[in-house]
Amino acid sequence: MKLINILTLLFITLFLAGCSEASAQDTELNQVDEITTIDENTQAVKLEVKEETKIESETEVSEEIITPPQGIAIGEPHGAPVREFTLDAFSYGYSETEIKVRKGETVKITLTNSNGFHNFVIDELDVVSKKIKEGDVTTFEFTAGEVGNFEFYCSIGNHRAQGMVGTLIIEEY
Repeated sequence: MKLINILTLLFITLFLAGCSEASAQDTELNQVDEITTIDENTQAVKLEVKEETKIESETEVSEEIITPPQGIAIGEPHGAPVREFTLDAFSYGYSETEIKVRKGETVKITLTNSNGFHNFVIDELDVVSKKIKEGDVTTFEFTAGEVGNFEFYCSIGNHRAQGMVGTLIIEEY
């Protein structure tokens, strides 16, 4: 019976010692060493850390990449969306022969090729896509910088002469 009483007393003593040590540390960290008045509205507090304390943060740092909403180009003024078009190039033609956009818009064209070897060119706007073979796809962008009608065509061989042309119409915004 004495052994149980001794063990219980020892357990309570250790428990209380552990609790009192934690509150002594908390008190020590919250002590203010010196308060200095700089002016009537501002006081500076000088704190001195007496022992090295390691504080671990449980805050997670996100490395998520933020992308702009689809339809808005980075660096473009608000209201100048990206206009996307998909054209298929085939023997002496494009699936679309007229494209309408507004001045200032970014034009994004995805060119697919279902037959032969083709590209997409607009001389006045210095737009020249990669040359792609059958089954390939290329995507390119340009800014519709000036109002007007501009011919686009395939510059491979005599494809332009064979009628592989269309018109890009840029209207005032």
